[in-house]
Amino acid sequence: MTREKSSEWFAEMKRSIFCLSPLGFAKWTIRNFESVLAGCIPVIIADNLDLPAKSYVRWNTFSVVVREKD
Repeated sequence: MTREKSSEWFAEMKRSIFCLSPLGFAKWTIRNFESVLAGCIPVIIADNLDLPAKSYVRWNTFSVVVREKD
């Protein structure tokens, strides 16, 4: 089984207001960056996520964090 992104995935993200950003295999996820580049609000679904550049970037001003159990 292969997991391929739709050829239109970025266009779909650009049409969205919110973009899901679930936890990946690392303590941070590239989905956050993809969401920001697409111009949508990242909805981060993860506990204890180590957000990149958090000492410089105020993630809470442009993202929504949801606990995994919720």
